[in-house]
Amino acid sequence: MLPVNLDCAVLLPEKVVVSYRLANVGSRIVAHLVDLLISFALIIATDLLIGFTLGMVDTGLTSFFTLLVTTFGLFLYFSLFEGLWNGQTLGKKALSLRVRSIDGTPVTFVGALYRNLLRPADFLPFFYLVGMVAIFTNPRAQRLGDLGAGTIVTFEPRAVPRFTPAPHKFGLHPFER
Repeated sequence: MLPVNLDCAVLLPEKVVVSYRLANVGSRIVAHLVDLLISFALIIATDLLIGFTLGMVDTGLTSFFTLLVTTFGLFLYFSLFEGLWNGQTLGKKALSLRVRSIDGTPVTFVGALYRNLLRPADFLPFFYLVGMVAIFTNPRAQRLGDLGAGTIVTFEPRAVPRFTPAPHKFGLHPFER
C-alpha cells in the first residue's frame, strides 16, 4: 500500500516540530536513473583511462584495476556523494532530493555507507523488487538500506531569493557610498 503520510515530523530538543516532505517513488526512480547514467559514464571513462595508462605495461594489472573499478564503482559513487555532499548525489540534486537521518539531521558518512551496503539486498530478486516492496509497506517510504542506516529521502524545495540586487546601471545605493 502506498504510504498515506507524505510528511515526516521530527521533534527537536528545543520542543519544536519540524516536518520534512518525503520523496515520492517516481522522483526517486528518476534520480536513480540519472545517477546510474552518470556513474556508468564515470566507470567507463575510468576503465578507458586505466586501459590506456596501464595497458602498455601489464595486461594483468590492467584487468585487475578495471575489474576493481567496475565492481565497486557504483558503491563508491553513491557512498561518496551522499556521505560527502550532504546526502545528495547528482541525480538527487537535480530532482531536489536529499538523504537525511531519521531525526532530520544531515546524513553521516557512516550512514551513507550502511545505506549503500544494503543496496544489493534491495535489488533482489531483480530490478529493486525488494526495495520497492519495502518502500510501499513502510510509512516513511524507506527501502532496506534506509531502514538499516536509519535514513529517509526527503524532498528539498529550492531556495527562493528574498531580494534581488539592483543592477549597476541605476547607480550606487545610498549605503554603498
